[in-house]
Amino acid sequence: MRTFFCIALLMLSFSAFSVEEEKRLMVLPFRVMSDTLNPQFTNNEAQFNMQVMNEEFQMTPFAVRMQTSVNGVWKEVVLDDSGKFNYHVEPGTYEFQIYANENFMEIKSQKVDIRPGHVVSVQLRFIDNYRYGRGMQIEVDKPVIYFHTSEEREFELTVNPAAPFSFVYPEMNGAWKGIAQPNGDISVNGVDYPYLFWESKQEYSFKSEGNGYKVEKDEVIEFLSKKLTELGLNQKEQADFITYWGPKMTENGTSFVQFSIDENCNQFATMNCTPAPQSVRRIYIQLATWNPYFENFLNDQEFTAPEATDWSILEWGGFSFSIPDLCLYDE
Repeated sequence: MRTFFCIALLMLSFSAFSVEEEKRLMVLPFRVMSDTLNPQFTNNEAQFNMQVMNEEFQMTPFAVRMQTSVNGVWKEVVLDDSGKFNYHVEPGTYEFQIYANENFMEIKSQKVDIRPGHVVSVQLRFIDNYRYGRGMQIEVDKPVIYFHTSEEREFELTVNPAAPFSFVYPEMNGAWKGIAQPNGDISVNGVDYPYLFWESKQEYSFKSEGNGYKVEKDEVIEFLSKKLTELGLNQKEQADFITYWGPKMTENGTSFVQFSIDENCNQFATMNCTPAPQSVRRIYIQLATWNPYFENFLNDQEFTAPEATDWSILEWGGFSFSIPDLCLYDE
């Protein structure tokens, strides 16, 4: 799966700013420039003419290959020496995705209509991954680890985050060694804890995961209760989760929410336990203040709780992130 930042675009008209803003012009990554009739086309023909405007794609000799999707069907295209390519299509409604390479964010359009016999010209402007949306600093916040066991059980647990720990509790010394109790307590060095705790400052770039939700302020508790039940958290674990993340979501007013589940959490930290648990459920919530272009990432996925076992681990954590302004400006 590619780890690029998939940009959802608003099909906005060309806008001009005031003199006080130095008359800078708003430039969108996918922008329809013209819609004209070609008298040589039949009523079953139409065409999209695309041109990549980035200077990096305006050098000759030119033979840049790109992966493109038209209504979900991917194919490779080759740009000519002026950065142009086209789609010869039937009249209808189309959505496009254009992926150049890992150095640039993918461009994704909203639906674009094209009429019989018409030619629609589009300008494409890729956003540099190294300038926008890559390597944003996050705090992987309050990952906590619970044990479920049917009997008293000695364990050794290691967590290896993608960046150094910023906080650990109780003290780890390379690994947590202790005793898990059937009542949920965790004994480390003779002291009982309700869970193990760590944090880490890391770099992150937004990804389009398989789930995405728009959550209003007054829906936070209902939403979290529903999803955490699906994910298999008990009432105490849900209370711990909601009392920590609920206020953060409420502060956003409206939130965009994603969950990384189980092996997808390895991007933030890997975990190893001896003896090996029969099941491991890991949950990382990702929060951002709502922005309209998140509309393209909404996918109300229903989760499945793991089966109950005699020896299992639950970890939950997460972070808040922000995304860059998608509008570039010509000086």
